[in-house]
Amino acid sequence: MRGMVFREGVARALAVMLLVAAIVGAPAPQFSANEASVATLFPGERIDFTGSYVARPAPHLLRYAITCCRADAQPVALPLARALHARGWARVRGVVIRSGNALVVEAQRVDAVAPPADPFTYR
Repeated sequence: MRGMVFREGVARALAVMLLVAAIVGAPAPQFSANEASVATLFPGERIDFTGSYVARPAPHLLRYAITCCRADAQPVALPLARALHARGWARVRGVVIRSGNALVVEAQRVDAVAPPADPFTYR
């Protein structure tokens, strides 16, 4: 009986040690948002977004998202920290930052792109 209790204790200790090693040794999660996940942005998140550049009233990229069909398309606007030197469609890669009470994207890379064959994004 004592040997059985000892083995159970050792097994539990090993299980806990394996769990701790798995958690400590796991890499930090990498978050990356896209056109379909703009509503859940948080500061520090990396984003890759393609949309039509709109400079006024505030700089942002705009794209329409479809859930079911084109009749339910809704605008998805990605606010930018500063104006771009772009016209038409652009692809922005950057990091979400807080600007006052709003979340905006600090663009790290901006590429002018041709309008996509399908201008909609799907959720």
